[in-house]
Amino acid sequence: MSVKKTVLLVMSAALLGGCAMQHARPDLTPPSQQQIHAKLAAQLQKNNVQVVQVGQTFRIILSSDLLFEPNSANIKNAYVNTVMPMIAQFIRAYDKPSVSVTAYSADGSNTAVLLALTNRQAQVISSELWLNNINARLLSAQGKANQDSISSNQTPHGRYANNRVEIQFRYEVAGVM
Repeated sequence: MSVKKTVLLVMSAALLGGCAMQHARPDLTPPSQQQIHAKLAAQLQKNNVQVVQVGQTFRIILSSDLLFEPNSANIKNAYVNTVMPMIAQFIRAYDKPSVSVTAYSADGSNTAVLLALTNRQAQVISSELWLNNINARLLSAQGKANQDSISSNQTPHGRYANNRVEIQFRYEVAGVM
């Protein structure tokens, strides 16, 4: 075999081997926005945060019992340092959301006290979102005390479910009004 044919065969084998190697490489395509959003939602759910999507609206539901010190608007440090930045990152991943923060409580004897407490809780969460780079002009906060219960207050589980903060936003889709 001539030197020319040998070189040609070696080069062909190298090219084919390179093609085979190329297919063996992991996919280096960047993740889609949808994959990023799904990953963020999964991280939140691992931290006892519910993420519910209906159409273009997301509701992020946090237990007040886990989020705040008992009967207060003092947010626990674990949430300030881990969960709130994740929630803000999740919200920032969408275009121009307006964000409403609503705090709820289980039934209590003094609705006025519960209303003041839930208003303050909603304001605290709104402030934490602002501190995590959510535009303050997009934020609204409201306490609803024991209105809009989602479960019976007759059981500990029901009271736990009703003591919650809901962060809701609707995102815009480019070209859709």
